[in-house]
Amino acid sequence: MLVWIAFARDRFTARKLCGQSLSITVAVVRVPNGCDRVGERRLHRIHESMQIPRISLAAVVGCCALALCSGNTANLALGSDRLVSGEAVRIYDDPPRDAYTRPAPADLLPRPPVDDQRHLDPDPQQWDNARSIVAVVRARALPVYAAVLAVATALQESLLENLTEAVDCDSLGLFQQRPSTGWGTPEQLTDPAYAAGAFLDALLARVPNYRSLPLWQAVQAIQASAYPQRYAQWELQAATMVRTILSR
Repeated sequence: MLVWIAFARDRFTARKLCGQSLSITVAVVRVPNGCDRVGERRLHRIHESMQIPRISLAAVVGCCALALCSGNTANLALGSDRLVSGEAVRIYDDPPRDAYTRPAPADLLPRPPVDDQRHLDPDPQQWDNARSIVAVVRARALPVYAAVLAVATALQESLLENLTEAVDCDSLGLFQQRPSTGWGTPEQLTDPAYAAGAFLDALLARVPNYRSLPLWQAVQAIQASAYPQRYAQWELQAATMVRTILSR
């Protein structure tokens, strides 16, 4: 992990890198893999020219490394003041766009649909079931595309209706999951939140690269349908519903 330390007059400014290039020119410290030699020499020259106490510099670097490694990224991303050896330190980071409240088109559908699309005017219960699916995805901090994929699957399997009576052997719930094949008990599978969680568990376990696949291919690895490409006809409907749910 890299921590940039810049000095401006009598104040320290630190910045964390999150996998992106930033134009900051003073010094580089590599934490915890030892000092970058060029950065070490630059720090030494800055120290000599500005007569900054070594204890202050060490404290700044230590504070930044500790904060970054301890997982306190929420406060760091917002920018907050810290006192280090009597000096004001502000940690900055570019705030990420909230993909849950402002999903971009590419977040919802990484590739444009290729098949004819079906349309549904959901009733209140169907909206509630879709919201349950999206809530589980959001609680797990999964990509928005996972919500689109799950809602599209439920649209094809049940039209977002919670099937409490078994169909096609013993299939139940929003995703037509079967107790006999280990998905859960009938009571669990007719709980929309549980059913969505079971679907997402299978998605992550069986198709970890689902974001790089067409929707129907990712779903087919889980559902094993006789008509796998039918999932693709719900992509736009699912994306529209997920965007609507997240915007409210």
